Amino acid sequence: MASPNSYTTSTLVTNVTLISHMPVSNSTFTSTEIINLANRELQTALISQILSVREGYYLTYVDYESTVDGQYPIPPQAIAGAISAIQLVTAPSVIPVNRLDMAEQFSTESPNATSYGYFMKGNTIQVLPYPTDTVRVWFARRPNALIATSAAGEITVIAGADVTVASLPSTFAIGTDVDLCADQPTFDVLGNRNIDNIAATTVTLDSAVTNLAVGDWLCLENQTPVPQIPVEFRPLLEQRVVVKVYELQGYLDKMKAAKDVLTEMEKDMFKLISPRNESQTKVINPQNGGFTASNSKNATQFWSSR
Repeated sequence: MASPNSYTTSTLVTNVTLISHMPVSNSTFTSTEIINLANRELQTALISQILSVREGYYLTYVDYESTVDGQYPIPPQAIAGAISAIQLVTAPSVIPVNRLDMAEQFSTESPNATSYGYFMKGNTIQVLPYPTDTVRVWFARRPNALIATSAAGEITVIAGADVTVASLPSTFAIGTDVDLCADQPTFDVLGNRNIDNIAATTVTLDSAVTNLAVGDWLCLENQTPVPQIPVEFRPLLEQRVVVKVYELQGYLDKMKAAKDVLTEMEKDMFKLISPRNESQTKVINPQNGGFTASNSKNATQFWSSR
């Protein structure tokens, strides 16, 4: 059974209203507008700050089967359309692919030394020579867009691929793609599925999600009623929205005071996430300076002999 919920956008709206001293009769900012402001702050400044510590937040990958032209799309959920690394995977071997200038690419045939390179080509990644292995693209995944809890279904019963929700949003329909979002830290997307059938408030998915729990959320794809940030960053998000509320209302003195509070909060919060791993163990580097295009074969042989 999930813990009592305290992480949703409903709580975020309540806290922003409290901190900014919005009157009960407030008609300037609706709950939806406050959530939209939070979404803007999360998707821009806050996510940039979290990523700046380079501690692997939101890092994930997608595997592509090899193509005849060596071109692969940048994952649509990659933040700013950016990628972190490219690898070629043939279990158990992993070959790194170095980023090179287009002028340095000289062949479309597989090399003997397993030395590959890639460059960005519009919204695609061009790998040369053309690989025959699985292409793994690492990237930072964009958090799902924030929505009100009324636009999602809180899961109350799980029976394989059948999930029952407390109330069914009108936007759900057979054939719709949905995300299953965790209600508790670390607020991950637990799975992406398609709706096969709907009967009252029971939704049949095209396959079960094994790590789903009661209290989690069924949402339209790329949406969530739970901000996908570390718990400790929730006050930062709320404070950012308060600053924006004062700015939009023209309360410049209040905005300056709220910004000062935000600055102090940021100093404290970023100490919590960098470094993310407090161990003093050094990062292991293989011989010959690591996995590079020029020595990846030697590095692979080194690890295979361990």
